[in-house]
Amino acid sequence: MGGLAPGGVIVFTTGGTDAPGEVRDAAMGVPMYHSTLGVPDTLRAIYDAGCILRHFEFDQFPEGHVYIIAQRPNQALEPTAPGVTPAADAPVAPPGAVAHL
Repeated sequence: MGGLAPGGVIVFTTGGTDAPGEVRDAAMGVPMYHSTLGVPDTLRAIYDAGCILRHFEFDQFPEGHVYIIAQRPNQALEPTAPGVTPAADAPVAPPGAVAHL
């Protein structure tokens, strides 16, 4: 995300788990490998990259799958108070919830 131009948008999916993890399975017979940072660390990575979370959705309930849209602002974000990390303190939506930010 750090490579996004100012105003740039990234759309991606990831595992909607509480902790990092990985899975090996098959999709239509083809071996697949999936891994995730987990929701808390994914939100932290978005914040640490200086991006704004624009959309967060558990999109395949009951599967642990998350759809995310993030954007790099056109200017630097204001720093937060010492010790405050919005990504870590942000509430995590329950499965099936949609959050438009």
